[in-house]
Amino acid sequence: MTGDPALDSLGRKMLNGEKGMMEILKGKDYSMAVYRPLQTKGWSVALVCSRLDVFSSLMPIMWFAGIAVALGILLMFFLCVIAIRHITRPLETLTASTSEIARGNLHVEVPELKVEDEMWQLRQSFVHMQKSLRKHIAELTISTANNERIKSELSIANNIQHSMMPKTHQPLPDRSDIDIHASLLPAKEVGGDLYDYYLYHDKLCFIVGDVSGKGVPAALYMAMTMRVFRIACRHHINTAHEIAEAMGRTLAENNESNMFITAFIGVLDLKTNKLGYCNAGHNQPLLVLPDGHCSLLQAENNIPLGIMERFDFEGASMDFPVETKLLVYTDGLTEAEDQQKNQFGEERLISIMEELSNLSSHEIVKTLNAKVKEFANGAQQSDDLTILCISKRTPRRSILLTNKMSEVTKLRNFMEGAAKEFGIPDDIRLSLNLAVEEAVVNVINYAYPKGTMGDIELNVTYAPNPESSDDAKVINFTLIDQGIPFDPTTQAEADTTSDLENREIGGLGIHLFQNLMDRTEYQRDGNDNILIMTKTIN
Repeated sequence: MTGDPALDSLGRKMLNGEKGMMEILKGKDYSMAVYRPLQTKGWSVALVCSRLDVFSSLMPIMWFAGIAVALGILLMFFLCVIAIRHITRPLETLTASTSEIARGNLHVEVPELKVEDEMWQLRQSFVHMQKSLRKHIAELTISTANNERIKSELSIANNIQHSMMPKTHQPLPDRSDIDIHASLLPAKEVGGDLYDYYLYHDKLCFIVGDVSGKGVPAALYMAMTMRVFRIACRHHINTAHEIAEAMGRTLAENNESNMFITAFIGVLDLKTNKLGYCNAGHNQPLLVLPDGHCSLLQAENNIPLGIMERFDFEGASMDFPVETKLLVYTDGLTEAEDQQKNQFGEERLISIMEELSNLSSHEIVKTLNAKVKEFANGAQQSDDLTILCISKRTPRRSILLTNKMSEVTKLRNFMEGAAKEFGIPDDIRLSLNLAVEEAVVNVINYAYPKGTMGDIELNVTYAPNPESSDDAKVINFTLIDQGIPFDPTTQAEADTTSDLENREIGGLGIHLFQNLMDRTEYQRDGNDNILIMTKTIN
């Protein structure tokens, strides 16, 4: 044994007759040993060489091989880059073209491809998409232009339709004895509901209708119906059923579209307070009595207008005293639905109207529309909604003046208008004008301190005389100011026999209006002087 593990291991392998190669550490250097047995029995030979001697001759070859491999890899990299760029160049140009298409440039040129591979198929798909988009946008442009034109025409039609309706602001400015208000809310741009009223010779004719169908055809039929109603009112003013018969004949002529309209027609005689009415297949109106009791108005339910040229419509009549209200509406009110498809209903309407019975017609219509909107809770309106409310009230006119003598002209015009509306005879009208003018001039001159501006309010009512059973009526003038307290009824009668310069200021004016009126009363309410002058007219 040599004491060197590597050499001892080599020796054992040689004694065992093995062959091979192993690395031996001798000092700080490695050596390579190659060993194998000889043919002669019992001998084995080993050749030991320094590792540096063995590999020194291989180093140039290894360097050459390494450089060759590196150059090969580099060359392969550049070839791959060139190949990839060649393959992806059409895709890049195609991507650029599609980006332009995505930005809205549908006329950008899609690059041509020579090889009919997958990329060529993709390019063909983009070309087809580009052509389809151009075609679709062209059609969409035409469609949009047509839609805008139709929308504009429908908007104009909506304006025309609403302009055909009577004005809701001061509908009858010359008649203070009628409180009437109506509204129409179409479900679409134009609708088939209608309302109209026409005052002719102290008779108020009115109609609320609902045309079969929706949209433009219904709107055209509605416009024709309103025109027919006006013509029928002028020629058949006596009763509502005669108006219905005349309208039915006209609307049924040449009615090839088979359209019809349900309608409620009424004629209110403002002199006799009689209401005649005819129901042509329409909803039953709601009648609200002066005591607040609400109920559906009972009437013979005739066929709708436009179905038959010859039909004997049946009407009815009733007393319509002061403070009675009539609510006429279309089924868009009672059949309004909420999100769960529940309907507004007649019972709900009656309950609400009992709470609103003391309101004006305008407030009733406005509140009902708000109640329907609240009930719907965002549900889309499915039908046109029309409401008309009529109330007979005590004739009343009012004017507000200031304490200036120039206001006398305004007062005279006001008195002329009131006399015309109430039908006051000329002889009585002149005395009333003189009495009221004297009372107002007295307030202008003496109610307020000199140099102080103040208001003078004059209210006029005209109603039947509650103390008489005949046709006598009472005209009542209420004069209100906030001047110094002054009761003209306590003043001594003026001495009409003395000279004008010797009589007391204001005495003659007070004498005039006290003697021209049947009754004169004075009240002091807070800061208000209230003078009430009454005249009975037989």
